[in-house]
Amino acid sequence: MSIFDSIQTWLNNESIFVVDSLLRAQFRQLPVLFDHVDLSSRYCFTPGHYTSSVFLLDPDLESVLLIFHPLFHSWIQPGGHLEPTDQSLEAAGFRELEEETGIQRGKIFPILDLDIHTVPENPKKKEPVHLHYDLRIFVQAPDMILGLDREIAAAQWIPLNRFSGKNPDPALNDASVIKGVNAFNVWRRQKCKPSH
Repeated sequence: MSIFDSIQTWLNNESIFVVDSLLRAQFRQLPVLFDHVDLSSRYCFTPGHYTSSVFLLDPDLESVLLIFHPLFHSWIQPGGHLEPTDQSLEAAGFRELEEETGIQRGKIFPILDLDIHTVPENPKKKEPVHLHYDLRIFVQAPDMILGLDREIAAAQWIPLNRFSGKNPDPALNDASVIKGVNAFNVWRRQKCKPSH
């Protein structure tokens, strides 16, 4: 299976929970609308390209692991560009997770969050302003131990309750992260509802 096939499988599998059905439909249409470009290539700037990220939750599902991203100057979930060697969305997510945090494994939940965000111009890499079509998976970590061999030194477990309420933590103001945490909470509440 190719990374493209894997993405389509995640998007089209109705047993995978996605909060925003309109955004799911938009992501499903991307390959049709832009069939002349490789959306999995980090060098596709029009309209942009797919990325993969992981919301890593602690074993008790009470905290999420975030890293400090130097380009965005904010705390975000681990993730990044797809690589030609990635065989699936999960493989891409776990590769990024391992590179950035040293964590190699975890239990994948049947939930996918989708996000489109603008990436600023990066003159050093000769990259124009473009969009990331981020496919975000949710994983339960076996423990809270970060690897010693990791790209990102600034990583920390943040309690989920710091993202809720009327006065969320100002240090954790990334709308994309808040959206992902909210998606997880909606899925968890629906999962725990008694069936009639």
